Amino acid sequence: MDESGPALRRLCQWAAATGPDAIPADVAERVALVAADTIACALGAADDAELSAWTRDAGSGVSTGGKSAGAVWTGDASKTGYSPHACTVLGRPDLRLPPASAAARNAVAANWLQLDEGHHHLMCHAGIYCVPAALAECEAADHDLGRFLHAIALGYEMTCRMARAWTFGAAPAHPHSLWSGLGATATVGILRGLNGDTLHQALLHAATLAAPRPFAIVADGGLAANLWVGTGVEQAFACVARAQRGLPAPDRALARLGEMLGASADASVYADGLGDAWAVRQNYFKVLACAGQSHAALEALLEVRAGVSAWAPYVCDETAHIEAEVHDFAVGMAQRDVQTSLAARFSIPHLLAVAWLHGRTDADALGAGFLHDARVARLRHAIRLRPLQPALPPPHHRAARVTVTGADTTTLQACCLAPLGSQARPLSAADIAGKCVSLARGHHVALLDALLHPDRASHAARAMTIRSLVQSDD
Repeated sequence: MDESGPALRRLCQWAAATGPDAIPADVAERVALVAADTIACALGAADDAELSAWTRDAGSGVSTGGKSAGAVWTGDASKTGYSPHACTVLGRPDLRLPPASAAARNAVAANWLQLDEGHHHLMCHAGIYCVPAALAECEAADHDLGRFLHAIALGYEMTCRMARAWTFGAAPAHPHSLWSGLGATATVGILRGLNGDTLHQALLHAATLAAPRPFAIVADGGLAANLWVGTGVEQAFACVARAQRGLPAPDRALARLGEMLGASADASVYADGLGDAWAVRQNYFKVLACAGQSHAALEALLEVRAGVSAWAPYVCDETAHIEAEVHDFAVGMAQRDVQTSLAARFSIPHLLAVAWLHGRTDADALGAGFLHDARVARLRHAIRLRPLQPALPPPHHRAARVTVTGADTTTLQACCLAPLGSQARPLSAADIAGKCVSLARGHHVALLDALLHPDRASHAARAMTIRSLVQSDD
């Protein structure tokens, strides 16, 4: 008997019955930070040339000059009050898209720089699944800020419970390709007020469309991998609409997906501790625009580099011998043939070479900025990775030690037990706010201020709808 089906239904019934007052204050505050961080990450990538090239043919745009465009069907607009073709593309004030297309575009942008939040214990980035979907749905339906955050809180929790329930026997599927559609469907379903049974049907529809893809494509630098999250988020709107219309989905759709992937499911995870245990309490935020597995090595190398500031300038060149001892998973992140920004962000040798030679760790530097730098290419081929021994338990399980030997045989070494953003060194609310302001570059000030500083946001701002907030200063 498939026990996960009834358990997933119970999760849906709980979510459908949980009102805003049932969300603990600390969870609501954390969810607001997740929303702000996700929106800011999308704004930070808005001018990225690769993003523009890869999304140029996505969706049917609506210019602010009033031209019409084809709308994605999300229900009867005349009955729901939806505006089917007027949703914001973050960082693009000249462009509007239908809700599903806008949500997809914003999800892709939020993921592009690898700066979005995640979860310490799960392969899941629920923020970029839930926030863009909620933003577009709330803008289209003119929902208020409270309803926006309530839906994200529940969608985030449902997504993480689904991800936690599964254990993969072999190489896991990439989470964006697997969970983005389910997370966005849960969020949009909550916003549309679906009852538990209909929400369950919507998730089953999403499971039938999930298209799991391998992590290796990311490591190989396939930029199409950045689009996976957008595909899932866009499909969510249709999944919810189909459930609303009473179209049936197979009862075992999610179980069949797990069987195909060789995953086992612990059905108890779906419903245990509902209302008490909230996954967002164990999320993380990051400041380096690259894979989290590389952060400790980068911090250790930068400490060494700072220590040689009094040396002759030639020390920080490609003649240095660099060895990084990292956790077991990170040893495999040793790509030498780096052709795209995505490959760069997942190649520890490339990241260390850029940091050593140029002393930069901004988003452009860790991405496309030095792809064609001959010195970086030579050095990354010389950098060596090996396992850190002994392996350390959490919260230091991603520690790294970097040893640099100069041309004069002088050796310096530094160890980073826990990088900024890890469990042992979490970012503060002020850190997150600073990150968001920097990435946003003056865009959507009112919306971000309402999310980052609810205590000091004006009463008028708190009472505004998402449509008013997002369109007030775009």
